Amino acid sequence: MSYKRSQNLHDGRFLPGANCSAIKLWLAARDRIPLHGAPPLGNYDMAAVGLGGFVSSRGWVELANPASTRLSLRHFNINCCSRKTSSKKTDSDDNDFNDFTELGEFQLALRTMRTAASFIMPWNYSFAALENFLINSKYCKDDLGDCENRAQLLTQFVDYVLSENASKWRDAEPFLTTGELKNTWSAFFSARPQSAFTKKDNKQSSQQKEKKFNRPNVGFKKLPFIDVCYNWNKGTCNKQAGSCFSLRGVPLRHVCDHRTDPSNLMLFCGQNHKRLAAHP
Repeated sequence: MSYKRSQNLHDGRFLPGANCSAIKLWLAARDRIPLHGAPPLGNYDMAAVGLGGFVSSRGWVELANPASTRLSLRHFNINCCSRKTSSKKTDSDDNDFNDFTELGEFQLALRTMRTAASFIMPWNYSFAALENFLINSKYCKDDLGDCENRAQLLTQFVDYVLSENASKWRDAEPFLTTGELKNTWSAFFSARPQSAFTKKDNKQSSQQKEKKFNRPNVGFKKLPFIDVCYNWNKGTCNKQAGSCFSLRGVPLRHVCDHRTDPSNLMLFCGQNHKRLAAHP
């Protein structure tokens, strides 16, 4: 098999690409290729496309096996390429690789994995589907925002998708397309404890933007500062009276902030009711 791939370049390898759905191509390959793929090679010309030395030996072994549930994005990190691949693999081997800390590092590993897969399995578009989902979603920015462990969570998701597609290959089922990965991500992320924190941060960020752009105005005049909680008047402040402070640390009162005199914007109602309820 290796002799044919390295020296005997059959004319069939240079035919135009198949004109059919990617799913049909995947299932056709499943009928023709052994469950665990062809014997792995590690001498593909990644240097020609600017990614030489970015794939670990373990990465080449697992990537050549479409049914491998041990394939991880961490195998495509240049920092792991000096590690030796053991013939006896254990579950702890998958924890020997460092997590990604930077989004750029994650993106490079994802591009490396997709490029390496195109050399080994040009019929397999599951890697392109995964990469394009992440690109289209701006790497799940709506859910993750700018959280510190964004790259780590995305790596866990990629590894989960790789395992799912391996199982689908084993069961002769279609791989997860870009459209299907949206629901896959939602289910994956909602099951993570980090989702509660990131959603809370995003909510607070939205409230700050709303406070900035929807603050009540009189004509085109900018309202002067008063020591009254604007969010309490909107009904969005859940803090106890006496424990509410401005961004600068000024104590804020829970009283009505309705400006009673347009000519003197420092004057306000000050009664024990919310502005929206008493002054519609």
